[in-house]
Amino acid sequence: MSKKSQSVRKNDRHHYLIITTIVCLITIVILIALSFYSVKKVQQSENQLLALVETRNATNRAASDIIDTKISYHTGDSSHRQHLSELVPKLTKISHYLNILSTGGKIDIHGKPIAFSSVIVDEASKGYLVKIYIEISKLKDSIKEYSTQVATSDADSRYTLGRAIARARPSNKNLFESLDLLVASVANQKSLHTRLIDIYQILGGVIAILYLAAFLLIFMRKLKTVGFQEEKATLEMQEIMATVNEGLFLIDADMKISGQYSACLESLIGQQDIANRRLDDILKPIISQKNLVMTRDFIEQLFNDRAKEKLIQDLNPLDRIAVQIINENNLFDNRYLSY
Repeated sequence: MSKKSQSVRKNDRHHYLIITTIVCLITIVILIALSFYSVKKVQQSENQLLALVETRNATNRAASDIIDTKISYHTGDSSHRQHLSELVPKLTKISHYLNILSTGGKIDIHGKPIAFSSVIVDEASKGYLVKIYIEISKLKDSIKEYSTQVATSDADSRYTLGRAIARARPSNKNLFESLDLLVASVANQKSLHTRLIDIYQILGGVIAILYLAAFLLIFMRKLKTVGFQEEKATLEMQEIMATVNEGLFLIDADMKISGQYSACLESLIGQQDIANRRLDDILKPIISQKNLVMTRDFIEQLFNDRAKEKLIQDLNPLDRIAVQIINENNLFDNRYLSY
C-alpha cells in the first residue's frame, strides 16, 4: 500500500471521528435542552394542579355556603343575608379562577402568587373547563336573582331559593366531576413529562457510554498499533545491529551511548559493556586529550538546533583518527577509525 493511500485512510478515520464526536455532542445538547424543557413543563403542571386544587376548594366552600343559605332562611337566622352577600363574590372569584386557568396567569394561594400556563392542552380539557364555567354561571345567576328578590322583599324569593338549591345539587356533582377530570388531565401531562425526563437522561447516558466505549476501543487499537510498530522497529533495529559490519551506536545530549549498538562495536574499540557509558569516557584511553576536547565540542554542536549540520560535519575531529587498542590477544593494535 502506497504512502498516499495510507494518508488518505488516516484522514478518513480522523474525519469520521470528528463527525461522530460532533453528532454525539449535538445529540447530548439536544437531550439536555429537552430535559430542561420537560422539567419546566413539570413545574408548570405542579402549579396548575395547585391552582386547580384551590379552585376546587373554593367551589366546595361555595357549595357549603349555598346549603348554609337555605338553612338560615328556614330557621330565620339573622346571618341569612350575610351568607347571601358572601356567596355571589365567591362564585365570581371561582369564575375569575376559571378564566385564569383558561388563559394562564397567576393565582394567589395562601398569599403566594403561583404562575402557570393554560390548562387547556386538548379538546377534552377545554370541554371540562367550559362545562365547569357554565355550571358556575348558572349558579351565580340563580343566586343573583334570589338576592334581588330578597332585597325587594319579593314573595317569590322562597321559590327562587328553592330553585337555586335544586339546581345546585346536580351542578355540584357536574362541577366536581369536571374538576376531577381536569385535575387528572393535568396530572397525566405531569406524569408524561416526568417519564420523558427519565427517557432523555437514559438516552444521554447510553449515548455517552457508547461514545466512550467507541473512543476507548479506537484508543486501544491505536495503542496496539503503535506498540506493534515500536516492536517491529525494535526488531528491525536489533537485526541491523546484529548484522552490520560497522560500529553503529546512538548517543544522547549527555553523550551517553544507548543500549542498542552494533555487535562489532565492542571489538572495534576494544571495550566491553559500553551501554549507558559516556562516549568521552570510552574514547579517553584511545585518543589524545586534544582530540577528546574537540570531540566533546563537536557532539555538543550536533545537539545545537541553531547549528548547520553540513558545517558541523566539516569540523568533525573524528573523521579519520589513529587509535591504539588492546585486541582479544591482549596485544596493542593500531587502527584508523572514522566517526
